[in-house]
Amino acid sequence: MRRLLQMKNMQEDLHKKCNKISIYDKTTGLPSNYVHTTHVDKNGNLLLGMWDIGLVVIEPNQIKFLFSKNKQLLYHDIAAIHENEKGIWLGGFSTGLYIIINF
Repeated sequence: MRRLLQMKNMQEDLHKKCNKISIYDKTTGLPSNYVHTTHVDKNGNLLLGMWDIGLVVIEPNQIKFLFSKNKQLLYHDIAAIHENEKGIWLGGFSTGLYIIINF
């Protein structure tokens, strides 16, 4: 709890010092506060590898839960995201390696 209060105070200090910082968390629409890795794909979408949810894709007008523990992934701890000509690669601590083709 003390750590959460420290983080909240740091967020408030950042807002006071710089008006160009926005904080996105569960209170502003993310499904979880546990973002482990990020990647901007070739279309400009922000991909979030979540520790406890799976893969979240933020498009300009919406947030999608592309893969989650309730959908296609058997495990939901995404630790790495990489993109190449074959697709989007996802790696996790206990998940192995997934590839999303035609992303």
